[in-house]
Amino acid sequence: MNDENIRQLLNILSGIASYNDKGYIWMRHGPAEVEQQQQASRAALDQFIATVGEAQFPEAVLTELRSDSPIKDGSGLVYERIEAQLRTAKKR
Repeated sequence: MNDENIRQLLNILSGIASYNDKGYIWMRHGPAEVEQQQQASRAALDQFIATVGEAQFPEAVLTELRSDSPIKDGSGLVYERIEAQLRTAKKR
């Protein structure tokens, strides 16, 4: 992955975590709207993976991105883990 791809992915993950942290409260979203947002987040991640190409991702990152973890994360821990893994992989 190039630097721009990494930046785009981290922006997506940051937005998801922000929404899950308090964004849904600020927006006064109920359970149905939260579910819709999570589906939209899943679609955004899947589209990003398809656009960049699966082969560009380290296996551990791809596995985590495909899990529910990034969609439900409200703490930013998924962002931090993926950022660290991508930066480490880029140095190799």
